[in-house]
Amino acid sequence: MKLTSINSIEDVKQFVHILMEEESLNFHPDTPFEDYIYYETKEPAYTKEQIEHRNNLLNQAFELGSRIGVDTHELMCEEGTEILEL
Repeated sequence: MKLTSINSIEDVKQFVHILMEEESLNFHPDTPFEDYIYYETKEPAYTKEQIEHRNNLLNQAFELGSRIGVDTHELMCEEGTEILEL
């Protein structure tokens, strides 16, 4: 994943886009990355390193939202809904 940190609302939106469009993930901010699996094989979708990186970005997104008064959960869900409607 080319995104290395979350520093703005645009980064949060980009994170959601990468997960849903580039990685084809059925992303929801309440689901830990450890829980994503491939449906047919039941194998984990991510390695431990990938999980750690994505969880770190998710935590950064929520920390940013807390600092600037944005509901990160709502923002991510809205962004995901917009992607699905395209």
